[in-house]
Amino acid sequence: MSASTPSAATAQCAKSQPPSIGRILRECGPIVCCHRGWLVAAVATSTAYGLLEPVQGLVVKRVVDGLRSPAADAAAIVYAAMPQYAAILLGLGLLSFVEKYLKGVYDPRLVFELQRRYLERRPRIDEPVDVTRLQYDCMYGRKALEVFARDVVRIVSTVAVALGFQSAFAPQWLPALALITASVAAATLVTGIAVTRSNQRMFDAVEPVARCVRAKHTGRLEKRQQVLYRRIRSREAWMGASEVVVQLLLWGGCLAVIGFASRKAGSDSPEADLGGLALFVANLQIISRPLVEIGKAYNKFCSNIPALRRTLFPTAA
Repeated sequence: MSASTPSAATAQCAKSQPPSIGRILRECGPIVCCHRGWLVAAVATSTAYGLLEPVQGLVVKRVVDGLRSPAADAAAIVYAAMPQYAAILLGLGLLSFVEKYLKGVYDPRLVFELQRRYLERRPRIDEPVDVTRLQYDCMYGRKALEVFARDVVRIVSTVAVALGFQSAFAPQWLPALALITASVAAATLVTGIAVTRSNQRMFDAVEPVARCVRAKHTGRLEKRQQVLYRRIRSREAWMGASEVVVQLLLWGGCLAVIGFASRKAGSDSPEADLGGLALFVANLQIISRPLVEIGKAYNKFCSNIPALRRTLFPTAA
């Protein structure tokens, strides 16, 4: 009898411990890959978009370099670049349409897969908890899976190609672009910790509301709703603050680089490469969206990982 008690206590302790991020990530792989055809199509579309978008900066650089010549025909240079730019925009528009269509087709499959796995793993039937998990947690958990199915590919391909173009055609501005990119990524990781904690607190306040509804405890329901409301406000505040920090770092760095380049140009320095600066600004504008997406994707994963944990490991929630 005494020998079985420690093992039972150990099992109970292990059961109550929340699963690690590594264990959750291992579970995400089979779910994301459960419909390989749609996944491959989504990844291919995101990669193509990320490869094509930075080409806009190269067209802008060529136009600016051409206009610097004293004998340049501005109209001819602009007209020559217009078909190239129009073709790029057309390609981006088509890829964007295909990407949104694939998102609409693939996302419901992720929700269905999460719901199926929850029903297979739940320890017992509990109507309020089941409704909350199936309708609330599975929808939010799907957003965490989106990071692997789409966001990572788009972000990595776009940033890599933009940095590659900057290195090939205007390497003097590459350190500034790389520094801004690294600063934004670091700020995103730091603010993501607070986002994760605030979202875990929000999810912890959802089930008590569902239980009060089932038990018809009106007075207690109002108190639970107020707790949930305060935690939702805290979550939104942290998510908004993280995005503002990213924007400030991004465009503050851009203004600093432009100011430095303006001083060079004003002093007639031979190092003042306006075409390279134009490519830098164009690349930063292109890279700004995936850099902001880094923050949004990281916040999306951090803020929805509690829902994913509760769906995939209902006995540990």
